[in-house]
Amino acid sequence: MNSFEIRTYGRTELALLYNPGLCPDSAYRKLKQWIDLCPGLRDGLAALGISSRS
Repeated sequence: MNSFEIRTYGRTELALLYNPGLCPDSAYRKLKQWIDLCPGLRDGLAALGISSRS
């Protein structure tokens, strides 16, 4: 059984954890789509100092 390690993940690395069957670019685009579906999430992340490139 794989365990989830609590640490800092790169954006593509995190996207691949959620979408292991996709290529890295597709997984990242899917993660961005999910973020955009949640109103205010992108603004909330920006308020925390997290850039769109993170």
